[in-house]
Amino acid sequence: MENSRGCRCRFGVSLLLLAFLSFPNKGLALINLRDKYVSQSSNYSNGYPTKAVDDDIYSISHTECGGYQWWRVDLENAYRVERITIINRHDQHGSRLTGAIVRAGLNLDHSRNQQIGSSVRRNQASPGGQTIHFGANPSVMARYVSVELSGSCLQLADLRIEEETLVSTGECGGFL
Repeated sequence: MENSRGCRCRFGVSLLLLAFLSFPNKGLALINLRDKYVSQSSNYSNGYPTKAVDDDIYSISHTECGGYQWWRVDLENAYRVERITIINRHDQHGSRLTGAIVRAGLNLDHSRNQQIGSSVRRNQASPGGQTIHFGANPSVMARYVSVELSGSCLQLADLRIEEETLVSTGECGGFL
């Protein structure tokens, strides 16, 4: 079939292009952690584990110092976790996060879950207030996300978890 300009429309090519334009791609969505169950190995002063998920980067969860310390969130369902972000405390004690390990997986015993990224390096932890990203590539099915640290206090200003989602690249507004 020809249009008014004498051009031929190719229905098959149009359908192929339409399928390409609407093919789903990966995106990231923030998981709301505010009402999730959080716990940690110990509490120092009033540094309760909920302070790492209260969206206030100036309040911190804080464990006792020394030994093996950990913090954990139960997401209540399995998610395809792609990125975990820690916001470090905003003062001279930020370097205490050096050596921390982030894990994600389906096991309540967080030591059995997969390590995400590398342990926190000193230059990531200092100066305080740094935002540290841990990427899971490929994404990891996880119900539990944890942070662990040996030999120091574990202190988190905020922790964020993003899940993999499928998003459309767009819609075709007309017939090609």
